[in-house]
Amino acid sequence: KLIKELAQKPNLEVMVNTSVFGLYEDNLVAAQSGPDLFKIRAESVVLAPGATDRHLVFENNDRPGILTARGVEKLIMCHAVLPGEDTVVVTTHDGGFHTALLLKGAGANVVAVVDGREPGSAGEFEEQVRNLAVPVYKGLTVHAAHGKKRIKRIDIGPISGGDSHKSFDCDLLVMAVGFKPQVNLLSMGRKRPEWDSERQILRVTDLPSGMYSTGEVHGSAGFARLFSEGIKTGKAAAKKKSVESSKRSEDELIMALPADIESGGKNHFICKCMDVTRFEAQASIEEGYDQVESLKRYSSMGMGPCQGKACHEAVARLAAKDTGLSSLDAVPTTMRPPFSGVSFGVLAGRAPHLSPIRRTPLHQCHIDLGVKFLDAGQWKRPDSYIDPQIEVGYVRDGLGMIDVSTLGKIEISGPDAIDFLQFMLPGKYGKFEVGRTRYSIMVGEDGILFEDGTISHLEQGKYYLTTTTGNQDAINSLFQWWLLVEDFDVQVKNLSLANAAVNVTGAESREFLQKLVKIDMSNEAFPYMHCRQTSISGVPVSFYRIGFTGELGYEIHFPAEYGESMWNHLMTEGEGFALKPFGVETQRILRLEKGHLIPGTDSDALSSPYETGVGFAIKDDKADFVGKAFLQDFKKRGIENKLVPYQLEPDDPIPDDGVAVLEKGRIAGRVTSSRLSPTLKRGIGLAWIRNEMAETGNNFTIRLANGSDVVATVLDHSAYDPEGLRLKS
Repeated sequence: KLIKELAQKPNLEVMVNTSVFGLYEDNLVAAQSGPDLFKIRAESVVLAPGATDRHLVFENNDRPGILTARGVEKLIMCHAVLPGEDTVVVTTHDGGFHTALLLKGAGANVVAVVDGREPGSAGEFEEQVRNLAVPVYKGLTVHAAHGKKRIKRIDIGPISGGDSHKSFDCDLLVMAVGFKPQVNLLSMGRKRPEWDSERQILRVTDLPSGMYSTGEVHGSAGFARLFSEGIKTGKAAAKKKSVESSKRSEDELIMALPADIESGGKNHFICKCMDVTRFEAQASIEEGYDQVESLKRYSSMGMGPCQGKACHEAVARLAAKDTGLSSLDAVPTTMRPPFSGVSFGVLAGRAPHLSPIRRTPLHQCHIDLGVKFLDAGQWKRPDSYIDPQIEVGYVRDGLGMIDVSTLGKIEISGPDAIDFLQFMLPGKYGKFEVGRTRYSIMVGEDGILFEDGTISHLEQGKYYLTTTTGNQDAINSLFQWWLLVEDFDVQVKNLSLANAAVNVTGAESREFLQKLVKIDMSNEAFPYMHCRQTSISGVPVSFYRIGFTGELGYEIHFPAEYGESMWNHLMTEGEGFALKPFGVETQRILRLEKGHLIPGTDSDALSSPYETGVGFAIKDDKADFVGKAFLQDFKKRGIENKLVPYQLEPDDPIPDDGVAVLEKGRIAGRVTSSRLSPTLKRGIGLAWIRNEMAETGNNFTIRLANGSDVVATVLDHSAYDPEGLRLKS
């Protein structure tokens, strides 16, 4: 009724069947409703996570048929399910007798009620239980449970341990041994819980500004009290005022500590998720892991699906008992999200606001040309303007231009610039002449290939490194990290956003660009893999003659503020040469025709440079550099797998990226990249296969997504212009 009334309020949004699983800085709340993820940023957050039953620790306490009182009550009251017939209730407060009455009324045979408290005056519920001829045993607790697939019998005895006094046959044991507040969400507000000796609970006080809590999490109980506290807290949150602490009252939630048996057996499970016993916890403490944080990590307690919600208090309580610490010192470990289970599908969902959108300085130019955009990480890149198969023809037969502003661009300068490059990159740069450009790769400390690009010597002591789009930030961070570790007198500037860039490529690119610049663009004056600095219409530019597309081509880098004007100027001047823009998909086809790899697409976290065919860029005879030891080990062990270019027959269907390569019906590799080549009129691609299969001319089988097979042929070089005459001409 209340939910319906609130839902009618125009200024309220009521979200039912929604669970909050995370609380982050600045009152950011993560919530799941079905398949949807909600990120809610609120000025005020009120938390009322409630409390759950405490657990007893005794021999074989992990057997099926051992349930908490609230769980049993929910099964009976909400689902009309009686979880057992012959029942024993173990309790430390009057609420256990109420549960026994509920079970009796539902038709269960309550065999006994075991009360951990010493004999004294009986409460109302206890009297009713006794009047029903149910045996009540005072000052005792459960020592052990028996049964394999389900509990069949329990033993009870004194809390101090020793011999058991009595056994009962039963198929259900109900634990009503007090409640523990669910402080996990409150702790995610960057405040650790503290032990409240008066209430015998963990509490989180002094919450950050704009965060409030109410209800059972503070030990309150009773509908009237919970309702009034909720109203008071809600009003305070709406007005951003503080809330006075609640005074103790008779409506206090029962927080009696469980009557754990004091002697620990080998099957006294503290953490049922990770199967950690009290015996193992005591052994860990004896080995020196006597702090709760180290005890958790050494024993894995609290690291299972429940993330400590069921056991964190028991871990802290028993750790305090076994180490002699007070409960104040043995607070649980840091509690982190998610509070409740959340599926990968929910977390993987994307929305436009999930991460910042990055646009190149030429973005509006592409929109004006009617581009279809591609999401490349956070970047919006031009995928294609028309059919990519047609755009390929622009480059192969005429002149094309693509926006490559998303490339990483890093300037390295200073007295130790060469030494820094020698250390960070596996190539040699001691005789690197001004005006030269080299292909370069980067490996991790494990020798695994993760990046390729170019390095250019612009002027004495100044170098310009280009990286792939996806790694620009990572490589800059890596450089900065090593500058802190090693003593290099060098300056590293990340110019990735400061500079825009385009690639003008095609047989007519030299003739076209010669009209715009004063430097000599001839093959003799400006050879392949060289760089030059000049200007176009007064704008300073750097030219890099490279060949990613397989055609004569020049990357042009210039200040980002001239992005749109430079693009429009080039397009206008190129009208006489039929200059056409092309997109990323076209570039991928062009690079596959030349057999060029893309790290991360055609390689993975286990790919060595030797297996991917770029081992020529490694000079391991120089002094120490990042990844040297592992690269030498890779070289010594030899190649197990190899990345090879392949082609199909003209009429064969085109495989999807990632499909399997087969040998004698067994998986022997995978296709990393696959496209239809309009130039060669057949399917081409790159495949990761075993080295024995990689001989030129060898055939291998590709299993298509529909279950059919095609036969591919291994190529020695690229499928298009294998001698590289066009790009070097």
